Amino acid sequence: MKKVLIIEDETIISFGYRLQIERMGFEVTGVARSTEEAEELLARERPDLIIMDIYLKGSKTGLDLAHEIIARDPIPIVFL
Repeated sequence: MKKVLIIEDETIISFGYRLQIERMGFEVTGVARSTEEAEELLARERPDLIIMDIYLKGSKTGLDLAHEIIARDPIPIVFL
């Protein structure tokens, strides 16, 4: 089963993404609400796809985090 990580700081929006992704038959490995939380989740498990908001709470934006992720491991990222 393909694994998806959601990085979204708005709870209601991330819940909607999770619901739709799971209905399509994918596994949601986690929901991060900040770049720091996303880094913690990525250290534990490698998703097949990342769904990410560009503007996140924390010291970095989604674009900053994406550059770091891609430099380490080329995981596909979809920005929403």
